[in-house]
Amino acid sequence: MVGTDLVEIIAPSALAYKVLSPSAGLLGKELEGWTERRLQNLRNIGATLEHKFGVDDLDTPGELNPRVIRGLLDEGSYIEDDVATEYFAGVVAGSRSDDGKDDSGVTLIEVMNGLSSRQLRAHYAMYAALQAVVAGRGDFAPHTAEGSWRRVAVSQPELIQAILGDDIARWDDGDAIGPVMRGLKRTDLIEPTGGWRFGAPDDLREEREAEWPGPALVFSASNFGLELFCAAHGFTSMADFGRPTAEFRPRFEADIVACQAWIVSELPPPASQEASP
Repeated sequence: MVGTDLVEIIAPSALAYKVLSPSAGLLGKELEGWTERRLQNLRNIGATLEHKFGVDDLDTPGELNPRVIRGLLDEGSYIEDDVATEYFAGVVAGSRSDDGKDDSGVTLIEVMNGLSSRQLRAHYAMYAALQAVVAGRGDFAPHTAEGSWRRVAVSQPELIQAILGDDIARWDDGDAIGPVMRGLKRTDLIEPTGGWRFGAPDDLREEREAEWPGPALVFSASNFGLELFCAAHGFTSMADFGRPTAEFRPRFEADIVACQAWIVSELPPPASQEASP
């Protein structure tokens, strides 16, 4: 039988103790009789906490709300995908408050629990690609629903590779992307306005008459999609999405293919039009 000290079991490090200890005793006894597999999943999340904080964050006091701890135990203990592990650790890292009363991370945990591993990996790949494009743009205004930057095209081959990783041979070109995107739409992680498109350049002409760089997925970014992406890195506001890309990369170490993205409204006109006098 395992012990009941949550911090000792998950990650006996100074950082994990600082993040988890204030509220851990409330739920630690529930670990009795757990399988080693579930405990290892929690350890993985605990170890991932190490890179979710900036230098200035480490000395900031705070504690977790018991409901966030509950979500970590109930849902995080079943997480085995490395990208999902990063998401849970990021939400936990960003959920500390001075008095432990902030339970806003509960909503994020509930949403993540309702997503498949493929959907969560797609969310990361799509928004990481967008973040690299919009970082530092003068028209980035996340608190409004407007902005040409919100309609984005992401490289189709790279996105598929990011979603499946080593499982690429199992991809079904028929309607495999449909369940992934419907899950993101259902949870407001993409905007329903304009829908989404997926295909070769000829399939995307209805979206925009342009010189498409190749097969792509086109979607509209939502504020909740920005918020969850930031939370996965330990940031607490969707406004953090405008930070330099270099501030995100050290906070997410899962091995996932980086995707190229383009703002749809900024794609060049077809070559035939460019050649016209």
